[in-house]
Amino acid sequence: MLRLSRILAVLLLLALAACGSADDTTATDDPDALPEWIVRVQPEPGSSATANTVVEVEHRIVETERFVRIVVDGTDMTASASDRAGILTFEGLTQGSHTVTVELVELPGDEAELNVIDSYTWSFDTL
Repeated sequence: MLRLSRILAVLLLLALAACGSADDTTATDDPDALPEWIVRVQPEPGSSATANTVVEVEHRIVETERFVRIVVDGTDMTASASDRAGILTFEGLTQGSHTVTVELVELPGDEAELNVIDSYTWSFDTL
């Protein structure tokens, strides 16, 4: 039994070595890294901006069965935003701290609820 345990331990170590070290850091491991479908966001995460700042999300979604939803401080503001040429914009921020989430959403087929495929959240302050 002890020999079998050692063999399994060696196999586990070999498998871990083949996959890379657990300490390896890639862009996808970075919680602040933008998903592939987002080109940029404004204001930048953690920044301070003026109260009349426009939130902009440049994205790569052109498929008709998917869209980008924007949630500002917990409220879905997609209907108040505009999305032209892959740039989603939202105006109307007040002074204070804000959290914005953009979601890549798939339109429902027979389902009643939208399917959120991916999302990105960041925060910033307006002065």
